Amino acid sequence: MRNLAFLVIVAASAMMACSTAPRERAVSITAKPNFKSDPDFKDYHTFETDGPDGRRSIYWPDTAPKPKRMDKNRYYTLDLFEEEWKPFSNDPERVFWRPELFRVHDGGKLLYDASVCGKHHTQMERKLVKISYGLPSRTPEWMALRKNAPNEGTVLGGCCVDENRLETRTWVCPVCKSIHDDSVARMSHENQ
Repeated sequence: MRNLAFLVIVAASAMMACSTAPRERAVSITAKPNFKSDPDFKDYHTFETDGPDGRRSIYWPDTAPKPKRMDKNRYYTLDLFEEEWKPFSNDPERVFWRPELFRVHDGGKLLYDASVCGKHHTQMERKLVKISYGLPSRTPEWMALRKNAPNEGTVLGGCCVDENRLETRTWVCPVCKSIHDDSVARMSHENQ
């Protein structure tokens, strides 16, 4: 049943794609935990794998099973979405696939599911969104909105605009989106 749901989400993502949208593919791998951490950012971990189709370095979300709690002698199944990414050089031969963790399974037990909103516990949709470049606001209103609606669909891209990467896919929670839209409309009305 979980594979059917995974395929439905993949098919929906493929139908949303248009010529300017990056391609996305679903990948499932089975591997033993092999985590690397960044000495400058103690909570930043990647899951490293080598396989027949190459090496992957998968960013490990804070909400996924804690690296220290995963048994290094067990095999886990990781479902990923990989999005096509072309670097700044416009060399059409240079294409990378950026992996994003979707689900983690320990045998038949689901340990992590990125498609469920951690704040509202609702099923989310994978949507194509525009990347927001520039520095985000740090006002108290903005910070409260990010806390109350963390999965509303905004993807921050940093200070430098990457013309090769204007859109991406992300999980969007309908409750977060509604909270965000209502708050933005209210703040806009108050500022008139």
